[in-house]
Amino acid sequence: MEYKRYVDYKDLLPEERKFVKRVGWRSLINFLDPTILLKKGFCIKDKYLFNFGLGYTMAPFGDFIDEHFWLKTPNLKTHFYLRQYQNKNNWFPALGVDFTDVSLFKNFTSTIALHGWSQPKDFSFTQSEGLLGVHSTFYVNIDFR
Repeated sequence: MEYKRYVDYKDLLPEERKFVKRVGWRSLINFLDPTILLKKGFCIKDKYLFNFGLGYTMAPFGDFIDEHFWLKTPNLKTHFYLRQYQNKNNWFPALGVDFTDVSLFKNFTSTIALHGWSQPKDFSFTQSEGLLGVHSTFYVNIDFR
């Protein structure tokens, strides 16, 4: 049997066309990302560097939009994000924060991160029930110089 599904847009079902249009429009969010033009960010009082970014991409069960914020001070490098996952009709929130190059002792720094999210049960495109997830990371960097 010849396989010829999803070759042309006209082959899609009306509900599938709706999703393709959603993906197409949301992909334009990536062009609104100020980090494309302002790589270094915004200086605040000559000691603080702030930047933010927007993004859109696909997920195994649908797609997501996220907002990223970075703050760099003389003693702190941090990144915070908010994320909104969506399957067919339901939204699932996520957020995370990480601190980079945190000084522990002389020649020892670390990266600490914490992430939390909700996702549709069984990664289903149609599921409305969400499951919670959490992940943490701790890295230690040693400078032997």
